[in-house]
Amino acid sequence: MNQRFLLTTYAITVFGVLVAWLVPRSRTDFFPEAAFLVSYALTGILIALLWMHYVLLWWMRVLTCYLDEAGLSNWEMHFKQYRNEQPYPKGPNEHEYIGQSIPQLAIFRGLGVLAIVTPSVMCLLYLLPPPQWGSLGSLLLLLFYERSLSQWRELPKSYVDSVRQHWREIVRNSPKESRDAHKMIRNLS
Repeated sequence: MNQRFLLTTYAITVFGVLVAWLVPRSRTDFFPEAAFLVSYALTGILIALLWMHYVLLWWMRVLTCYLDEAGLSNWEMHFKQYRNEQPYPKGPNEHEYIGQSIPQLAIFRGLGVLAIVTPSVMCLLYLLPPPQWGSLGSLLLLLFYERSLSQWRELPKSYVDSVRQHWREIVRNSPKESRDAHKMIRNLS
């Protein structure tokens, strides 16, 4: 989970550096074409970081499913029960468990939207026309970015179920010595 947090922090840092680099010292230093290209590059970097974020979520789920199925972590078993019981009612103005993914993806969403609209806003501020391809490119990129975010919001339940089932079979078919070691570890905790 720490790696996902670090990726989010890195995305904020890269965003800040590139947007600061885009802001010209004066109106004559602003080149709309370069601003749009930097914006597209920044959005590409954010998409790559978002993809890495999602891959780390896959691996975290593989590890947590193993710990749960092998019975090696009381915390994983208790946390699974906590999430399944939905301790917070779902209703207006009531809290619901959201974990890390939703807030981190909200940060990625905000950074991506800001990265895409920044050149257009700067063109408006400096009263310069955007390049002909700039607005269309930004719109297409925004649609692609939003699709990536919605597609990578959470792992499909079928994936988690198949990982869990695979670990269940491996643990069940493991040699007796391995199962005995698991029992010893469980007794220690």
